[in-house]
Amino acid sequence: MALIYCSECGQQVSDKASTCPKCGTPIAVSNTIKTTGILKVYWKGKHTFNNQKAEIFVNGKSIGDSFSYKSGFEVEIPIESYEMQIYMKMNGIKRFKANMRLNPQQNYVCELRESSGVMGYKLCDENGNVIQSDLYSFGLWIISFLVPLVGIIYYATTSDSHPAKAKSALYASLASIAAGLAMLFMHQI
Repeated sequence: MALIYCSECGQQVSDKASTCPKCGTPIAVSNTIKTTGILKVYWKGKHTFNNQKAEIFVNGKSIGDSFSYKSGFEVEIPIESYEMQIYMKMNGIKRFKANMRLNPQQNYVCELRESSGVMGYKLCDENGNVIQSDLYSFGLWIISFLVPLVGIIYYATTSDSHPAKAKSALYASLASIAAGLAMLFMHQI
């Protein structure tokens, strides 16, 4: 028995099943993924003094290491599976990571954004509807700064699913703790 993907909903199904247990679609013996969809990943660029190069990985495989952080880039990636992990490294350091659940028969656009040193993304379908996002949140930053424990707990519980939001919460908590220690130290002088 092998597991295949339902062509309608993407659920893993036994190749011996006659219908998908999730959506009821009849399962054909040759139910393999047809790669017709494209994931377009783009970065507008950011003003920096040096032109750092970024390396992009899809499902653990490098698709290139000469993408410009300064000038920006746009890359089209064929969607080969229902789940894709995309990450970007700059100078050997992982700057961005996203786990995406995609339909291989559709096209998507993933816009990379950076705010306060935290890199996030917004994933939209071909109609511009936001499917998934992990962007810096100013409100979360304020709450984490005012109540550092909230930011630390948020980071511990969501760093895998929402790394950009989790990092911003952690940075705010650490900034609050540092500010509190500085004020305590200055008060004692």
